[in-house]
Amino acid sequence: MMRRLIAFFVILILLSSFFLSGCLFESTDEGFTRDDLKTPKILYISNPPTSFPSPLTDSTPTYSYTLRWTMSSVYAGYGGVMSLEIENKGTTALFIYGYGLKWVNYTEEYFRSSSVYVYPGETESLGMLAFRAPSVPQYQMYTIMLKLCVSNPSINKWHDYGTVDSGDRLAEIKPLKDPRDYSIQKNIKNYYSKVNSLVNVSAVESVVEEIRTSQPGNYSTLQIAEAFDWVRSHITYKSDDGGDYWQSANETLQKRTGDCEDQAILLASIITALGGNARVSIIEGHAFASVFITSDGYQLPRVQQSLRSFYGTNITMHVLSDDLGYWLVVDTTGSMYAGGLPANASPTSAALWDNWTFESTDWLIQIDVISGAN
Repeated sequence: MMRRLIAFFVILILLSSFFLSGCLFESTDEGFTRDDLKTPKILYISNPPTSFPSPLTDSTPTYSYTLRWTMSSVYAGYGGVMSLEIENKGTTALFIYGYGLKWVNYTEEYFRSSSVYVYPGETESLGMLAFRAPSVPQYQMYTIMLKLCVSNPSINKWHDYGTVDSGDRLAEIKPLKDPRDYSIQKNIKNYYSKVNSLVNVSAVESVVEEIRTSQPGNYSTLQIAEAFDWVRSHITYKSDDGGDYWQSANETLQKRTGDCEDQAILLASIITALGGNARVSIIEGHAFASVFITSDGYQLPRVQQSLRSFYGTNITMHVLSDDLGYWLVVDTTGSMYAGGLPANASPTSAALWDNWTFESTDWLIQIDVISGAN
């Protein structure tokens, strides 16, 4: 009996050593090296000044519209983003040359320019607006403001109503989070093989053509944003019907649906086909893609300004960093824009780049997407 007990404890110790040494989570030697990494060209979109409809008149035609919007979580001092669309319910054409948000009882206003005609019966997107928030966590009233011109068809002229308020709404301003510790592992063998077997560069050739038509030239920051927006606008989120099934990039394209890891694998395939370097990042209950943007931290403000020019508003950019450089977060199921916070994450301060944390995970696994790895 004593010998059996001793044998049992020896086996237990060996098994404990096996688990603690990480043998079950062994990393592959494969993955990106510095020589593999391609820095995207930093380009900017130059938006021309708004061209107002003319001629103008003092006559005040009637108008009617409905606003619909999606707002991210809003954090104290940090703010959030919103995406707005307008439906013209009236009989006169509308011209929206800007919209903004104002917190009631605060002086700051956050505007973006636009140049959108909305004809009777039509619905148009006004784009995305980034805004800051008061520094105290609380429920706070806000109003959406439009800069509005309305046509008067009887005299073929337009009236400029200036800034029009849409009424007060209530939003929750959440507190900033404390940083959370979590382990980071790269290229765990089973995940590395699985992710890279589902990446398909040839399957996304037509998508890459579309992106290069919209943002021509060599691989660039604008193409990254265009790829992100393509996935968000063409792939509908759909959770797995039982189990945890991971689709290939080709399957997600065919179905035009997919959950977080499906969209991450598709976006990583597109980035790779464009000539860039992508990762699929996995945390507890979620997955998202990230894209290498630079090894030089001094270039981060330029990358952010490029993304701001693409979206037409002062978005806050978020990155992950390691010994190779900086990786832009591109979570199509967690954020409205390339560089936004991933799902299950929160800011830790109102500052930029990497002042954010995951809310609940104890680990992060990063998988390099290597074209032709399998």
